Order: sequence, then structure tokens, then C-alpha cells
Amino acid sequence: MPFRTHAIFGIEPESFIHMDVGANRSNMDVFTIMGTPYPSVTGAVIRHIVAFKSGQANTKSVKMTNDELRNYYNSEINSSMLELAIKLAKVTKKNTLIPVPPLAALFYIVSMNGDLEKAKSFLDDLAAGVGTVRSHVRQLLHTLTEIRVANRNKVMPDVMSILLGRTWVNYKAGKATLKRDMQIDGASTMPNLD
Repeated sequence: MPFRTHAIFGIEPESFIHMDVGANRSNMDVFTIMGTPYPSVTGAVIRHIVAFKSGQANTKSVKMTNDELRNYYNSEINSSMLELAIKLAKVTKKNTLIPVPPLAALFYIVSMNGDLEKAKSFLDDLAAGVGTVRSHVRQLLHTLTEIRVANRNKVMPDVMSILLGRTWVNYKAGKATLKRDMQIDGASTMPNLD
């Protein structure tokens, strides 16, 4: 049906996030409006980055509004590196079933700390399942498979993040990943990724 409406042109794109706020916008909507690549996972990756940097293994304590996510992205995130992190994490997820947000967050943090090439090798090795039976990657993938079998195909996000972080730390240092590295208890914490 025809109807009368009001149209305004020439408004700054930054103002768009404040329009039509009566409808609940998801962080995906915000990142789509901003034109970021991979808007469906960008918010989750940012929350994982914030969590990991504060020593948290999951994002339960990271409460960020859409405005806070947008501001963090604009002021704290290297958008090219984040795009690369998500792109490589998506490839790795296909072969490992490790979700994109923790993979991309780990890659982003360690790459921004100067370990870009090592981080690329790590994700490549994960995606390929490379290594001997006791290699870092094989130990992690084997442990995750055991957990999935024991828990009806579920791995808790904090367990996944801690195991992923421990594997990275050993991989970077060139140390063997031991069986105890793949054991989690109530006192287990996210390792320092720096």
C-alpha cells in the first residue's frame, strides 16, 4: 500500500547505529552495518580476545554492549589482522571442529605479539592434523575427541580454550605436549598467551 514517510539524506554513516534502535540489534547487525568482514563472528571473537587477555578461558564474564564492541573494534583492533585470524580459523574449524572464536582470538593475540608466522604454522598444522602421535597438534585433537566421546559430543568452551592455549604455549616453545598438559580440573586456568 502507498504510504507517506519522511526521508533524510546526507547523514554521517557513524550515526546509523543510533537509528531504528527500537528493534533489538545483534552485534552481527552492528558489524554488518559497519561493513566489517565476517560480521557473524566478529563480536564473539572480540569477546574471546578480551577474555583471553584478562586470563579468562571463556566469555561469561565479558559483558559488552553493541556500542562497546563497536568502540573496541574501532579503537583496539587491527582490522586486517582480525580478518586474517577469522579467515584462517574458519579453515581450521572445518577439520578440527574447534570453534572459530577461540581459534581466531588466539591467532590474533599471538600474531599481534609478534608470532604471526608461528601462529600460521600452528593453524596449518591443526587443520592438517599434522604430527606424530605425541605431537602438540595430535595430542590436542586426540584429547578433544576423547572428551567428545565421553560427553555426548560436547566440549565445554573453557576446557577447549585452556587446551588450545596450552597446546599453543608448548608449540611456540618447542616443548613436548605431555599427558598432564591435556588434563583439566576445577583449578585449571587459561595460560598466558604472551
